[in-house]
Amino acid sequence: FEERQFYIGMQNQRETDRAAARDRKAERNAKIMDLHRKGYSQHQIAEELQCGRATVQRILGAEK
Repeated sequence: FEERQFYIGMQNQRETDRAAARDRKAERNAKIMDLHRKGYSQHQIAEELQCGRATVQRILGAEK
């Protein structure tokens, strides 16, 4: 029983961590779109948000 509670606790923490990661990605993606609308280049966006240019390209391509 105690082992099961530990597993459930780990599962809940994993779900919480995943939800937090999804929120961070959604926020980053919104920033990418905002900077793009403001006229920033893909390179500038990647530098500003400290992510790869491929990430910026993927997000911009997905939003078309």
